[in-house]
Amino acid sequence: MRIYANTHSQYEVNIEALTFYQGRRKLEDVWEFMEQLIYDTQADADRKATLSHLKKELEGITP
Repeated sequence: MRIYANTHSQYEVNIEALTFYQGRRKLEDVWEFMEQLIYDTQADADRKATLSHLKKELEGITP
């Protein structure tokens, strides 16, 4: 980012856009984990890992 800022001195982060895309990515990740749990055949260890990742993503969502 520092190199980019040196080249584009007028650049400013659009906080609204960044927040939107971070939230969108989090929802996409939640869906992917849910999809794995619903449709994939997973070994117990893999299922446990998927549940752990899903829980972490859900805990990171703020109202």
